[in-house]
Amino acid sequence: MWRKKGLETANINIINQVAGGLVMGSILTLIFSTLLLFSDRSHIIDESTKSESMTHEYLIGFPSQFVKGAKKVWPVFEGLWDHSVDFMDRMEKVELEQKESDQVYDIEDTSEEEAPRR
Repeated sequence: MWRKKGLETANINIINQVAGGLVMGSILTLIFSTLLLFSDRSHIIDESTKSESMTHEYLIGFPSQFVKGAKKVWPVFEGLWDHSVDFMDRMEKVELEQKESDQVYDIEDTSEEEAPRR
């Protein structure tokens, strides 16, 4: 039983690590390609260096492709953000209602049933 759960956890952990690696790789590639684009437009890189480079043509277009992709995905994240803010507001309202409600417990009075003590 614990082995199966451990394997499931390990599989999920591997998936999370791969996804995290892809995201970090994309972020670092974006930063590097933006610096490369800046260097190219500032004429810091020689034409001979560009022609000899194996990655220049791929990296130089990465920032613009990233912006295009981000524009397509942005509405999804914006809707998700709005939905989560609405959910949190509703949860806060429910919490306040629970705090404000007076809970009255009816405790039976047993003193009438018992004989008075003298």
